[in-house]
Amino acid sequence: MEPVDVTSQSLGDLCKVCAEYRQNSPHPSRPLVPKLVDSSVWLRMHSLFQTLSLRLEQADGSGVVAQCSEALECLCIFVRNAAAMEKANQIAASEYEIVNDVKATIVAMAARELECAEAMRCGTVAAQALSNLVTGNKQLQQELMENELLTSDDAKDSVYWHLLSSISSKTSMAGLVLLLNSIKGNSELVQHLCSTDKGKLVAQKIGRMFGDNEDDESEAKTILYVLLAQFIETGCLANLLSEAPTLDMFGLVEALAVYCNEAKDHKAILDAAGGYTLLLSLSSILKSVHKVLEGVWDRKSADSSGSGIETDRLVSTHRAMSATLSALGSLTTDCSAETTDQMIRSEVLHRVVELLGLLNKHLPRIESASAQQSKTSDSASEDTASKQLFMFKRDLIRIIGNLAHRHTAAQNLIRDLDGLALVLDHMKIDDNHPFIKEYAIVALNSLMQDNAENQEFIRKMDDRGVAAPDQNSKLAFQGLI
Repeated sequence: MEPVDVTSQSLGDLCKVCAEYRQNSPHPSRPLVPKLVDSSVWLRMHSLFQTLSLRLEQADGSGVVAQCSEALECLCIFVRNAAAMEKANQIAASEYEIVNDVKATIVAMAARELECAEAMRCGTVAAQALSNLVTGNKQLQQELMENELLTSDDAKDSVYWHLLSSISSKTSMAGLVLLLNSIKGNSELVQHLCSTDKGKLVAQKIGRMFGDNEDDESEAKTILYVLLAQFIETGCLANLLSEAPTLDMFGLVEALAVYCNEAKDHKAILDAAGGYTLLLSLSSILKSVHKVLEGVWDRKSADSSGSGIETDRLVSTHRAMSATLSALGSLTTDCSAETTDQMIRSEVLHRVVELLGLLNKHLPRIESASAQQSKTSDSASEDTASKQLFMFKRDLIRIIGNLAHRHTAAQNLIRDLDGLALVLDHMKIDDNHPFIKEYAIVALNSLMQDNAENQEFIRKMDDRGVAAPDQNSKLAFQGLI
C-alpha cells in the first residue's frame, strides 16, 4: 500500500483506504501477508485514526457517523489481528500511539452506540483490539491500568467502565476479556485495581454484573467469576465489601459463596480473602438484612395490604442473605477455634442468632398438612419473598451448630443470646421444612458437648415439656441427653 495524505482525503476515500487495510491485515488465513507490520504502516494508521476521530466529532448527520464508525472498525480489525500475530506488533503499536487511538475509539463509540449500529459494532472490535494489544505484555497492562484508573478524574471516563456499561453484550464481554487479560495471574495489578477509588467502582460493578447475570452456564458469567476469584485470592474482596457492605453488593458475596463451596481448605480461603475484615463485612450485611426484614414485617402489621414494601429491596435482601449464609455455612464447616473466635469478635455469631430469632417470630410453624389447607384466604396473599425465608432457618441452625462444635465460649454465648432456646424450639415438627428437626438435633449435640451448663439448661426445658412436645422428638431429645 502506498503512503497517503489522509488529512486531505474525502471521507469516502478514507473509508476505502481503511477497508484495504482490513483486507490486508495479518492473519493465519493470509500466509502471503507479512506477520510483522512495518513502522510506516503504524504511522499512517495513527494518522487515519486521528483524522477519522476529528471527522466523527464534526459529523452533522447519522450517515457520516456510520461511515466513520465503519472505517474505524476496519482499522481496529487490522490492529486486533496484528497484535494477535506478533508481540513485536504490540510494542510498535504502542510506540506509535495506536493504543491511545483505540482507547479513544472505544470512548467515542460508547457515546454513539444507542444511535448507530455501526458504532456499537466498532466498539466491540475496538475492545478486542485493545485486549490483544495488552495480552501477555505486562508493561502495557501496567500502563493501561495506571492511565485509566489513576490519571482519569472519573472512573466512568475509563475504557473499562465504558465497555462494561455498554448495552451490547458483545462489547461488555470484550471489556471483561480485556480486564481479565490485564490482571489474571498478576496479583500486583489486582491490588492496583482495587486500591484506587476508580478501580473499586469498576470492581464493584463487576460484582453487580455477576449478581445480575442469572445464566450460570454463560461464558460471561464464567469470566465474571474468574475475575472475582482474583479479588478473593488476593484479599481484595474484603476491602471492596468494607467500602460498601450493602445489600446491593450481593453479587460479590455470591461469588464468595461459590468460591467457598468449591474449596476444601476453608481456613486458608478465609485468611486469603481478608479474614476478620471480611467477617466484619458479612456481619454488617446480616445486620442490614435483619433491619430490612424487621421493617417489612412491621409495615405489614401496620398495613395489611403490604403497601410501601419495595419488591426490588426484598429481592436484594433475599439474595444477600442467601449468599452470606451459604458462604458462612462453608467457612464454618469443620472450622478451627481461631475461626470461631473471629466469628465471635466480628459479631457474626450474634447476627446469626438474632436473625434466627426474627425468622422464628414471624414465620409460623405448620404442624400438619391439614392445618395448612385450612388456612384463611388472607394467608394465601402473603408475600412470596417472605414465604421463602423459612428455608434460611435451616442454614442459620447449621451455622450455629458448626460454631458451637468443641468451642465452649461459642456454646455459652449462643445460650446467653437465647440461641439455645431457639434451636430447641425447632425440635418440633414443621411442614414448612420437614427436616429442620434433624438440623436442630445436630446443632444441639454440638451445643451440649462437654458443656454442663447447656446440658442443665436443656434438662430444665425438658422437665417443663418445652424441648420436645411430640413423642418422636422427645425420644431424639432424650438420646442427646
